[in-house]
Amino acid sequence: MDEIEDQDQDEQQARIALGDALTHVAQWEAAVLSRETGRWRPEPGSPLVGDDRVCDPYHLSHAALRYIAQAADHVRCLRDVLTRPAEPVLPIWAGYSLLRPALENASTAIWILGPARRDERVTRWMQCVLDNAKHADRVAALNGNTQNPRLPRVRDRLEGLLTAAGITDSRLAFARLPMWEDRVSEAAEIGGFTERNRPVVTWKMCSAVAHGDLWGILSGVDLEDLGREGNVRHTHMTVNTPTLAGATQATVAMVDAAVRLFRLRGQAPR
Repeated sequence: MDEIEDQDQDEQQARIALGDALTHVAQWEAAVLSRETGRWRPEPGSPLVGDDRVCDPYHLSHAALRYIAQAADHVRCLRDVLTRPAEPVLPIWAGYSLLRPALENASTAIWILGPARRDERVTRWMQCVLDNAKHADRVAALNGNTQNPRLPRVRDRLEGLLTAAGITDSRLAFARLPMWEDRVSEAAEIGGFTERNRPVVTWKMCSAVAHGDLWGILSGVDLEDLGREGNVRHTHMTVNTPTLAGATQATVAMVDAAVRLFRLRGQAPR
């Protein structure tokens, strides 16, 4: 009886923690998911204005804000799934598939904005621009369109921007993007996470769920034993609310860190 009561208490506390984490969405809606987003325009003389001048027309500030908005929108979707229906039901796995892109986009924004030096921020963003052109060409080729590929044109333009900015070593800008795990890990360090591995573990589990990997699928569920047939055990799966709440908290903290860093880079020296 005590064990059941403890489980009920843990469930209730997890639902409260989950709800508290999702209250942050309202702040993001006003800041990055509404028509008022223009008030986030970097101040004249701020680092981001200087970054945009170097990267023009590939404005770094626009990209960072877009990454943050994409992250916020996915968490907003999770909030709406959990709170808007007349009878909300906690999804077993879909929540993690919403948290994964939120964590990836927020981490990318932090990874780009994080370096104190402009040349590092600019080259990181240019890696993303080049990677986008590469993937766009691959999709176009799959659709039978191999005419006028983007990659050579984008590379030439970026080379010109780097030269004009006095960034002579273009190898960094044209290097491959770091793996997702490395981006999330560095973003956690830049964002001031005391447990740097927590966002990485969260991202790994969310990715495993999205890919259907068994270890990830089983990490976020409770199993009810329905009996055995020979060597086969039948179970009923429901979401493990404390695990979902923890993953949501880690993701929300990453989005919050991205918001703070964007504001910092968008402020002119006082």
